[in-house]
Amino acid sequence: MQLKVSATAFRSLFLSFSILLSFCPAFAEGDGKDKEAASSAAKAEAKSEAKGDSQGNAKIDPKVDQLLKGMSDYYAGLKSFKTVLKYKMSVRQGTEKDERNTTFKIFVQRPNKLSITMDSSDRDRYNGSEVRMDGDNRYLYNPRLGYIKGKATSKFFDSFRDREFFYATGFNFGGLNALECLLAEDPYQFMQNVYGITGGSLIGKETVDGVECDHIKVDAPKMGWDMWIESGKTPWLRRISPALGKMLGDQSISIVFDYTQLSDAKIAASEFKFVAPPAAKEITTFFDANKQAARSAHSAAAEAEEHALLKKEAPAIALSTLDGGKFNLADLKGKNVVVLDFWATWCPPCRQALPILAEVTKAYESKGVKFYAVDLREEPGKIEAFLRSQGLSINVALDKDGKVAEAYKVEGIPQSVIIGKDGIVKVVHVGFGGDLKNTLTAELDSILNEK
Repeated sequence: MQLKVSATAFRSLFLSFSILLSFCPAFAEGDGKDKEAASSAAKAEAKSEAKGDSQGNAKIDPKVDQLLKGMSDYYAGLKSFKTVLKYKMSVRQGTEKDERNTTFKIFVQRPNKLSITMDSSDRDRYNGSEVRMDGDNRYLYNPRLGYIKGKATSKFFDSFRDREFFYATGFNFGGLNALECLLAEDPYQFMQNVYGITGGSLIGKETVDGVECDHIKVDAPKMGWDMWIESGKTPWLRRISPALGKMLGDQSISIVFDYTQLSDAKIAASEFKFVAPPAAKEITTFFDANKQAARSAHSAAAEAEEHALLKKEAPAIALSTLDGGKFNLADLKGKNVVVLDFWATWCPPCRQALPILAEVTKAYESKGVKFYAVDLREEPGKIEAFLRSQGLSINVALDKDGKVAEAYKVEGIPQSVIIGKDGIVKVVHVGFGGDLKNTLTAELDSILNEK
């Protein structure tokens, strides 16, 4: 079976990394913790730009420190620049690999003019989104939902800590690609005070897109980056790749950002102007609009994109379990509602969904609901270690060759499946998103009440 990770799962992966960095304002609506984190970061940046710090960091190789300062001075001195930022996320499992590509066309003019246009290979719900900030007003546009008009922020940093901005850019800017750093008044101090640089080392000379660069590694408490800075008089940041292994303990996931077509040529004012498409509506927030769009589109989407297994007999399952037992789906027919979760320990969206699935299904055990987490082609020891670290005690079936996942037409993980007592597939969910706990509870109630 070929490894395929859904667009939703890729989006959740990126969002997971941004959350780990505590730079994800999209979740500030919940308990205010992210607003506090954003506020702390803003204070740190303000402090860095007001005071400065000429001492650097003792653990940074002096050559690396010099390269970072040279890059910082170069960007700080630019009145404007433009680039095409190419982002590639790859997931590798064994010899198999899947990836997603997204391109951002970016124009910058200090102090506060910005244009970002997103083009995703997934053609997902963020494709075609735009940010336009002309110095006076800021427009955030999502083709599916509409546009938000507001005052331009006085600093670029303030936009990068705005959850509406985060949504408009598809959750792709959360510290990982360093764009917000490059737009700071003093990028070097931004890195020191906001990211908390703790060390750095020089790897050597390498070529990126035909340009000679200095490859360096930079460390911070939560993660690190590999950076490729152009050698010579124009020290552009040509490539940056966050060290996700440090964040997740798993090197099977990689993200690479390439800054291409870099230029400091003068930018026409029209690049920062927003022209609303004829059908676009002005809204106040993407988040309420997104909920309404999801509700109104649900029925049509369900009919147009209905999973091939829905309302059909569930494929047979006969697998060994992590505890040494056997899982035979046929044994449960006529007696139990069965919830399956196709997952793997290396997949952050799976890690987010699994505890919720376990909690909800545990509450329905007395009503005849059985839950099996179907792990895809991983060693038992790795699975056991993960479950111990999470305090999870669940039934795990081992799909060692991926044949069951293939039978269940799994093209992206996580994928959850609910099978009725009659053996018919009632529900299929791909990816992790939305209010999983309440959704799953409502679905189980409905299925259990069927006559």
